[in-house]
Amino acid sequence: MTALRFRAENSHRFPTTSTGWYLYHKSKNYNVMYASMKEGAKLGLRLPGWALGFIFIEDAIDNRRGTKDFLSTVIAGLTLSGLFSLRHLFNIPTAARTARAGLYTGLAYGLLQDAMALTRGRRLNYVDFLMGKKNDGIVTAESDRTIKR
Repeated sequence: MTALRFRAENSHRFPTTSTGWYLYHKSKNYNVMYASMKEGAKLGLRLPGWALGFIFIEDAIDNRRGTKDFLSTVIAGLTLSGLFSLRHLFNIPTAARTARAGLYTGLAYGLLQDAMALTRGRRLNYVDFLMGKKNDGIVTAESDRTIKR
């Protein structure tokens, strides 16, 4: 985009010599590189904010529910996609597509977290529920250990 803008701004004085064209493209490339670094810095400041928002929302849901599982991650993904759509004033179809991406990402990330927790020996409440086993304790969000009731 910056290259096109540079061309439009300098279209009234195109170079006529080979050296002139060399300097024109050199200046254009410097302008493109500067604009890219500027835009990259802006994006580099925005993306960690959204990532931290996801982590805080997921942790708040984990603490509120008293358990860590994929459902909290899915809810955090859907919440964050809704906030993102609201922030950028997306229309309904675009917001629905963003919500679907948040759902799939939250589901994949949450199930990956649960698989890692399962390999560490933590029991998953929803697996016990689906298998019909009685869990004699609850998993707290603070320690990931089962506490006897």
